Amino acid sequence: MAHEIRNHKREKSTSFNSEVKTYKLPDNELQALREKTGWTKKVLDKETYIDMKKRRYSDEYIAKDYGMNIPTLSKKKKEWGISGMTVKDFEAMEKANELKEEKKRYEEKQKAQQEEQSKVESEKLTETLPAAKELADKIAALQEEKNHLWKENKDLRIRTGKILFEKDALEERIEMLEKELAELEGHKRYKELYVSHAAALRAHLMDV
Repeated sequence: MAHEIRNHKREKSTSFNSEVKTYKLPDNELQALREKTGWTKKVLDKETYIDMKKRRYSDEYIAKDYGMNIPTLSKKKKEWGISGMTVKDFEAMEKANELKEEKKRYEEKQKAQQEEQSKVESEKLTETLPAAKELADKIAALQEEKNHLWKENKDLRIRTGKILFEKDALEERIEMLEKELAELEGHKRYKELYVSHAAALRAHLMDV
């Protein structure tokens, strides 16, 4: 009976991954590598392309000069985000960048001036700090005195209101007492008159 002899090396080789992976270096790294190895083929970047377009070079000329075809150049333009842009667009973009840089320089100058101004003011403040502290203490003392006087004035108004209320109540009570006294005095005069008439009547009766 024949036995099958297994070839492990062959079986192992059948499981080998034959997939080929490719890697693409960025343009700047590729250019550096070419310069290092002596391969001086030019690499086109976004800035160079825009500069050549502003000098009125055609895409055909640029592609040929850098050893590529038009589809490859179009792909690069799309990657750079400038696909479909004209020379006027590039000039406008350059102008906008110049304005942006000018604004940045202006803002940096303004910032430096503000920092210098703040430094000068800080030095002045340091010099006048004792006087400023004395003034602040006086202001705080006056504010405290003002609050105290305001509280006293408020308490005085409250007490004055109570006194006026009590005065009105007393005046009303006095008026009532005066009415009662007048009534009592009227009764007293009536009683005295009654007694006088009664005495006269008795005297008259005794004479009869």
